[in-house]
Amino acid sequence: MRIVAFILIGIGGAFSLLNWISLIGTIQTKRPTSIGFPAPSLLTALGLSLLAETHHYWWIALFTDYSLFVIPIALPRLIAGAWQTSALTRVKRLQAAGKQRRVELSFHRGGHFTLRITYKPALTCNSYGALVASIGAVGKWQGLPDGTMRLWGYWGERTLILQPADTGCISQEEHFPEGQEHSHHSLGGLEFRPIN
Repeated sequence: MRIVAFILIGIGGAFSLLNWISLIGTIQTKRPTSIGFPAPSLLTALGLSLLAETHHYWWIALFTDYSLFVIPIALPRLIAGAWQTSALTRVKRLQAAGKQRRVELSFHRGGHFTLRITYKPALTCNSYGALVASIGAVGKWQGLPDGTMRLWGYWGERTLILQPADTGCISQEEHFPEGQEHSHHSLGGLEFRPIN
């Protein structure tokens, strides 16, 4: 039992340390990074509760990692985000397919949409030779009186305009970054068709 306790304490402690390093990196670079493992302090606390020497003080381990306290704060926002883009709130879906990629847009009540691009085969996406198999984003959409749809907030300042056509919509993208070596994520000039 002691071996199990020490393993739990070791794993919990290591992930707590990684989470603190991640948090410090986020503060220093002002770029968000994700936690390595949610609530590793629970593993540490469980390990301490298994040892006779620390059995009465297991609860102290709960304070060794900040993620245990962040999860309840972030949970309502995560649940709201999942609901906003769930199948239950979907209004319609559109798809554009080409030789190497499939682009899917899912529109939801409240003006939210999801974007998913799948590449087959995977494509080179940067100068280091990294491959991309799929990417996704979320954003906002608005239907205009003439049937045009405007999408924004998915990648920086980019805006996607969907003009009605005979079989679906034709896309036009504004503010796509100039001089991109890799334009695999460009959304202009695509023909979107409704899917079920």
